[in-house]
Amino acid sequence: MTSETLQQVQVTKGRNITGWVLTGLVLAGLMLSGLAKVTQAEQIVEALGNTGYGGFIPLLGAIELAVVVLFLLPLTRGFGAFAVVAYLGGVIAMEWSMGGPPMPGIALSVLFWIGLYLRNPHLFNAR
Repeated sequence: MTSETLQQVQVTKGRNITGWVLTGLVLAGLMLSGLAKVTQAEQIVEALGNTGYGGFIPLLGAIELAVVVLFLLPLTRGFGAFAVVAYLGGVIAMEWSMGGPPMPGIALSVLFWIGLYLRNPHLFNAR
């Protein structure tokens, strides 16, 4: 696609709704995960306890909740999108460092990027 074509892409109501649904699924997952970390749910403590991050579980949860809030607030949405992607990059790195497949982090990242693209194709305009 040329830059002229990308500028002409109209964000229809269906694209906007689909984009928000995909983005919302990712944000809901981050919110639930963040709440579980802040409240130190037993399964989360067990899973992250032997990673070396055991003492930081509530802090990680607070960061997770903060990036969701930053994205949901219209004034900080751009920074929030960057923060969500950065956090998910950390999720991927942690999954890889623990020897497991980083598929959950990659799947959430892909869904988030597709949701952003559907709602804001002009952000992906290469000039």
